[in-house]
Amino acid sequence: MVHDQDKWQVKFILPAGDIFGFEHQPETAEQKQTIKQTLAQLANSQQLVTFNGECKLTQANFENPFEHHTHHAHQDLEVEYSFSCDKPVSKVTVTLFAWAKAISVIEAQWITEQAQGIAELTATKPYIEWPL
Repeated sequence: MVHDQDKWQVKFILPAGDIFGFEHQPETAEQKQTIKQTLAQLANSQQLVTFNGECKLTQANFENPFEHHTHHAHQDLEVEYSFSCDKPVSKVTVTLFAWAKAISVIEAQWITEQAQGIAELTATKPYIEWPL
């Protein structure tokens, strides 16, 4: 997570196996449907992250990780969101844990105008807080 004035950028690099349930090219209609549904879900940034301030999604970037890869190697899903926030943000919550049950820990790196750090996020503590 990166914060600059009223702008926030959040990027996730997620193992495809943990998000889709497989890392190989989809082989069945069910796997293809899983990819389609998950990518549609990612269009709503609140499925991955929320802010306690008044923030508006300004850009979302992600794509099907299987679209350009034909080999059976490890695949990652990269999701990047940009937000504009009208009020100061003191808490960012990763909501991904609610539906991506295979993900138990996220190593979060953050940079704000005042500080930077690393935090381990889990389903029981899925947020980072800063004093305003």
